[in-house]
Amino acid sequence: MRQYTLKIPGDPVGKQETQVFAGKRKGGSTFRRGVKPEKSVKFQALVKMIAASHDPPIEMMKYAKLTVILHLPMTIAKKRKTLPDAWKPCGRHPDPDNVEKLVRDALEGIAYKNDKVVGGNNDFMDEPPDTQPYTEIIIEEVDRLTRASEAVLAASASGGVELEY
Repeated sequence: MRQYTLKIPGDPVGKQETQVFAGKRKGGSTFRRGVKPEKSVKFQALVKMIAASHDPPIEMMKYAKLTVILHLPMTIAKKRKTLPDAWKPCGRHPDPDNVEKLVRDALEGIAYKNDKVVGGNNDFMDEPPDTQPYTEIIIEEVDRLTRASEAVLAASASGGVELEY
């Protein structure tokens, strides 16, 4: 099975909601306009660029497992600077599900045709304080998805969701 690892430098960014603005035209009709947050758009473009330039090139997969690991440096608690247990997580963790959504969307068309065929998990790794933050993405080809994922995939194709356990 094929496996690819990507390293995205900088703070991880989660997928954010599109902001919708409403207004009125001169004739009195109303309109709505959606604007995607700039940080999400830039991070997604960075993931696409790094994935597209990966060596060896990423080949399309029928089913994939996506693992997203956020490596974030720890900080020192101000009250306990001298104690050995003074290190604590930095507290800047974005929601891991939102980061995974953004990565899934970015890799669509590069590693797989549709993000419905992707299973996965995500995790945080607290690193020493001198470490620069980065996001590690592991893309693995799998033979098939879990039963629940296959049921959701089949149901979305037919129009209804019916899970059996």
